[in-house]
Amino acid sequence: MKCPNCGQEVPDGHLYCDSCGAEIKIVPEYDPEVENRISETLSDMADSINPDTGDSAPGRDAESSAGHPGMYGRKKLAGLVKRAVRRARKDAIVWAVAALVAVALVICFAVTYHTANQISAQDYVNQAQSASSAGNYEQAITDLEQAYRMDEKDSAVIFLLATYRMDNNQPQEAVEALQRILNSAAFDDEEMQRAYDEIIKIYESEEDYDSIHDMLLTCPYDDLVSRYSQYLPQVPAFSVESGDYEDKLSIELQDTSDGTVYYTLEDKTPTASDSRYSEAIVLDKSGDYKIQAVLINSYGISSDVATAEYHITLAVPNAPQVMEKSGNYTQDTMIVAVADADCTIYYTTDGSRPTGKSQKYVSPISMPYGDSTFRFIAYDSKGNASEITKCTYHLSYLRQVTEDQAIAAVISALLKQDVLLDATGKVRGLDGKNVYVVDSVIEVPDSGEYYAISEYHEYNDGHREKTNLMYAVNTQDGTVCRMSYDSSGKYFLVNMAQ
Repeated sequence: MKCPNCGQEVPDGHLYCDSCGAEIKIVPEYDPEVENRISETLSDMADSINPDTGDSAPGRDAESSAGHPGMYGRKKLAGLVKRAVRRARKDAIVWAVAALVAVALVICFAVTYHTANQISAQDYVNQAQSASSAGNYEQAITDLEQAYRMDEKDSAVIFLLATYRMDNNQPQEAVEALQRILNSAAFDDEEMQRAYDEIIKIYESEEDYDSIHDMLLTCPYDDLVSRYSQYLPQVPAFSVESGDYEDKLSIELQDTSDGTVYYTLEDKTPTASDSRYSEAIVLDKSGDYKIQAVLINSYGISSDVATAEYHITLAVPNAPQVMEKSGNYTQDTMIVAVADADCTIYYTTDGSRPTGKSQKYVSPISMPYGDSTFRFIAYDSKGNASEITKCTYHLSYLRQVTEDQAIAAVISALLKQDVLLDATGKVRGLDGKNVYVVDSVIEVPDSGEYYAISEYHEYNDGHREKTNLMYAVNTQDGTVCRMSYDSSGKYFLVNMAQ
């Protein structure tokens, strides 16, 4: 049935339209126009039964008034029509009343049946609990969803629904169920906090720590955020604020106790593949610096990026001056370096760049024999570093003693110690003689240049054997020493007088 007011479909048995509220009339009202149409229809039927009643032939009125049979039949039919109309009206009322009674009975039956068979939200909850006890979580979830549709403000239904979702291995659906509470204004703070807490526990069980982090960022409950603070890594803090500086900076990253800090010195967001912070970051050159740092905690959650920018303009001290210029030298020479009054000099000889941790210059340095390279740097009292001064040297002595003179000096020294019997090298108790040969010229640190001389014993048959004794003779003054090696393989000298 359709509503006569708005045209919307009206379910059977409804007395009012659900759309516009108009009353639905089961019994039609009496309408005189309907009665007139019925009378006209019956009159037309009568004319068709007696065609002589028409007015088309001349003189018909006269014949009719004289008692023509057609007039009688017409009057009789008219009476029948009136009686038929009255009877039809009575029958219509009877049928209408009967229909009304029938509809009322149907409505009463429907209401009684619906009332007797209606299931409450609690009934669905009870059914859900029974189903879950039997392990039928799908049915339990279906029942709870029906209970939720009947009462969307019952938080107990939602929490139970989330529990059954988890029991059915549906963590995402469990979270979505609990979010119904967070997305509604119908629940109090206690219910909202419980929903946050339950969602976080679900994420914990799934090891979805990033989702916990994101949720806590928008959580309005401070005590809850504090309880799960391990999922909110602290942003690293810089010990020195951004700004312009005229000194070098040593920058420490603070608030790093609960994770590992990674940083970059370029315009790039740091990750675990970048530099790991372990000690202060030193900015010791003039220029612009941008440091970005993040803390990654034990759950793999990254903090927000901390950024600091520095502009450094250093008052650079002058580079050290070295009195001995690079070049070739033929005699012992001391290397002297000087710097500004408030500076300390450091140097290296291994080719590396000198720093404040290198060898400190405190007095003139003896130039090594052979080739050498010195690098000097100066640091002022503020720790600012100068440019590096580099010097290269080649020291080769003008020898005052020849090889033959060196050998003769060894023989002479051995004669004095009664090791040899004569200048030819004869040895007591042995056939043949000792022979001395210059192997090389060496530089002995802090001693000078020496001839390295090996001792051999030459037998009468002409063959020689090395005695494993070695001697050193200074190429400048002819000083004779016994020579040997220490445990590290370095030369050392022993005075022949010892």
